[in-house]
Amino acid sequence: MLHCTPDYHDAHMLTDLVGKKIVPVLVNDEGKASTESGDIIAFLFQLKGITQTAIPQQLPLDWQAHALPLLQRIAYPR
Repeated sequence: MLHCTPDYHDAHMLTDLVGKKIVPVLVNDEGKASTESGDIIAFLFQLKGITQTAIPQQLPLDWQAHALPLLQRIAYPR
């Protein structure tokens, strides 16, 4: 695995890797850079041999369902 510690303030390095200043960035063993969080998580799970994905608990899902309409009312422009 390529080991590097990118500095977010080093826009040139990030731009060279993925074409723009964006984080997170993961560079795999083949040198392919990925900025998609889901792809990065899947890669890390695969690396550690994790085959199970987390299932959200019902309590946070219920809270989100209740809070989202309220948050949308205050977040959307009038």
